[in-house]
Amino acid sequence: MDNSFEPNREKQHNFLKTIIIILSFGMLFGINVLSMLIVKDESSFFQVMLGNLAEIAALVGVFVLWAKVLHRVFPSANDFRFRKLTIYQVMMYLGIALLSLVFVYRLLYWIRGGAAHVTLVPVIYSRTEFQEDMLASIHAVLIAPVLEEMCFRIIPVSVIKTGKNRIVLLAILAVVFALMHTSNHLGALVDATVFCILLLVTHNPLSSILCHAFGNLLKMIANVLSYFNVTEVNMVEGRGTIIIFSTPVTLIIFAMAVALILPAVLKAIQKSKS
Repeated sequence: MDNSFEPNREKQHNFLKTIIIILSFGMLFGINVLSMLIVKDESSFFQVMLGNLAEIAALVGVFVLWAKVLHRVFPSANDFRFRKLTIYQVMMYLGIALLSLVFVYRLLYWIRGGAAHVTLVPVIYSRTEFQEDMLASIHAVLIAPVLEEMCFRIIPVSVIKTGKNRIVLLAILAVVFALMHTSNHLGALVDATVFCILLLVTHNPLSSILCHAFGNLLKMIANVLSYFNVTEVNMVEGRGTIIIFSTPVTLIIFAMAVALILPAVLKAIQKSKS
């Protein structure tokens, strides 16, 4: 059998991988630009919904690319399949999101020098600002996690065969993800690292998507609590929002996170022994 075409086929395959990775980024940036053109600072409810619908339409295209093209062209894509999650897994991802919410922002606060070097200003919402923020949260909880996980992690890693190369690629993508979040680079990097680990360990895209969505949902809840003066959400002068809970509240959230994560861990240990 003539194997002279094998090197060319391998080159074509590698070229196609590069194109798909670039295409996944291009789709995400293109969708963001389109959304910004539709939704401006003082957009109406209709414009916001129109922007969301445009992103949902693009998301359908992303899923078609992943399910109908990648799984046929790249056998490695079959390593990542959407699978049903157990209640224990859902609880665990919520617990991980809780831990991230509490400790990532405290880490940012400490790294920036704490109270000695960081001036925190309470975020005070007007009724209109609060309504706009809640409307934006629909996108942050329901659309952005799916779109960002598909384009930033799931599609690129699906075309890579070996675990080592997947780790390197996801590490690079985590840095790019962090750089895109201009108000909170370090927090986004930590979150991206958690999402990457979940995807590599579970091989279930739903795990990183759900954890991402839970994280955004918890931030939205913190903003709601701030609006009703239940807790305080602060903003670093000239930078993004930092959520710093009091020590008692932090301990309560930590206990809740452990209570959510522990059953899944015990279940996994029990399963490994049986």
